[in-house]
Amino acid sequence: MHLDVRGVRVLVSVVPEGSESNTTTGGIVLLGANTPNQQEALVEAIGQEVKYLEFGDRILIRKPSGVPVEFGGEKYLLLNETDILAVIKQK
Repeated sequence: MHLDVRGVRVLVSVVPEGSESNTTTGGIVLLGANTPNQQEALVEAIGQEVKYLEFGDRILIRKPSGVPVEFGGEKYLLLNETDILAVIKQK
């Protein structure tokens, strides 16, 4: 069983604060990646109208945003594409 996300919505799992993902492979520390206004998340599923994201992308999202969803014993957020602040690119 899986969730079929519709439209311009994105299903994400929130990256826990203090995770090592706040450091890029080049060693740059992304200070404040999880702050009171924003948090890092991992894209788990995307709607068919989302153009610039892929499964597995790491993103910064506004906080608070989205609708909490529990599925298969896991907790997710269902966001509109406009809630996404940036895509975190690793080189």
